Amino acid sequence: MALERIVGLGEHISQIADEAGYGGIDAILEAEENSDLFARRRNPHQLVPGDVLLLPTKEPRPVTVPVDQVARVVLRRERLRLRVKVLDYFGEPVVEETGRLTTDVDDVDVSTDADGLLDVAIARVTLAAKLQIAGMRFQLEVGSLQPIDEVNGVRARLNNLGFWSGEQTGPDVGTEGDFKLGVELFQEEQGDKPDGILTDDLRNKLLAQHGQ
Repeated sequence: MALERIVGLGEHISQIADEAGYGGIDAILEAEENSDLFARRRNPHQLVPGDVLLLPTKEPRPVTVPVDQVARVVLRRERLRLRVKVLDYFGEPVVEETGRLTTDVDDVDVSTDADGLLDVAIARVTLAAKLQIAGMRFQLEVGSLQPIDEVNGVRARLNNLGFWSGEQTGPDVGTEGDFKLGVELFQEEQGDKPDGILTDDLRNKLLAQHGQ
């Protein structure tokens, strides 16, 4: 019998799968009970607080070992890949720089490539990390990026690109205040009329510039 799991703020599917005892996320992705949710979300790594995941019953996998020998059974667990493009204060990629990534599980040396991209394997339960690189410090919220069709998904991408549009828990819901100003600044940078109106065209442009 599948168990119901409600997604909390900042949680992601890899962390939920790990805490539930799955070796990876495939069992959850392939469960028929979750097909409607993942069709809606499109990217299973971008969930929304309040989403309901159904965790299928884990099937035991028998292992045969000789009784007259010492045997070692190794359980391989997937790692989560963190991919980030690091920009400096002027919006330029931080290329071929080394730094340090700290989480509540890992503390590792990292480096960016010729495009400013950082790609590192981290523990699946990671929810937040601190990155120190090129004299800058970044606080990364690993599971907080919501889909682009959610207001907070738009807000997070605008903030990541330097167009401040307020906190995800802020009081405005995407029509006034900081959010509207962030949209206007992005529109202006794109050469569009800065009217602060959130449209599908704006979402597509934001995705193209932000990625994911």
